[in-house]
Amino acid sequence: ADGELDPADGVNLYASGVTTDAVGVERPTQGAHHRGGVEIFAGLYKAYGGATPSAVDYATMLASVRAGTASMDIAGLGLASGGTHWLGCRATSAAGVEETNTDLVKLPVDAAGDLIPPAPPNIAHIAATPAAGGKITVGIIYINDATAVVATAVEVIRDDGGALDFSPGNVLTTITLMVNGVTRRQVTMDDVYGDGESVRLAARAITAAGGESPAARSTAVTADASAPTDIDHLEVSQT
Repeated sequence: ADGELDPADGVNLYASGVTTDAVGVERPTQGAHHRGGVEIFAGLYKAYGGATPSAVDYATMLASVRAGTASMDIAGLGLASGGTHWLGCRATSAAGVEETNTDLVKLPVDAAGDLIPPAPPNIAHIAATPAAGGKITVGIIYINDATAVVATAVEVIRDDGGALDFSPGNVLTTITLMVNGVTRRQVTMDDVYGDGESVRLAARAITAAGGESPAARSTAVTADASAPTDIDHLEVSQT
């Protein structure tokens, strides 16, 4: 759902907001575009649209922004509920030389007529290990790529083997992620399980806009409630 305009200029299109009229351009820059060996700096970014990739109408501009502008809104797209719209973006120089890229961004719309936020990257690693007192420690590795859709947190639930339900009441813990870079975290959850109880966990990454990654599942771990709880306080005095 996040289409890169041109590897040289680092511009990405993405869908923002909760209505079918909001479209954003992420990280526009005064990027250099090379055409016939000549370096051309972008002056404008122009957006075009269509119902399918092959139907994007590059003769009809929907909106434009100056290079370096953070975002733009396009009103009146009239996206059909449960349908899909496609947007393309091209850089244009002050002399009117326009890119001829074919990179597009897909805008899916749900049954209520709202844009479905783009999904962040999948969780790179999840593991569950037994902790003292019948608790479980969850470990995750997550990579937030600066060029991808950025996730803000990872939600963890118990995996009973059926359909996964990430409703707020089922979330065992929420792990905050680094905005750019790699997050490696181990968190011991508050829930206590019976001795010998088999526990599996599942996790997904979420974005501030409501995007959700596919869920990742851990292997089963056996809770150990017979072990004493960890020491939480220790004092040493001289006698």
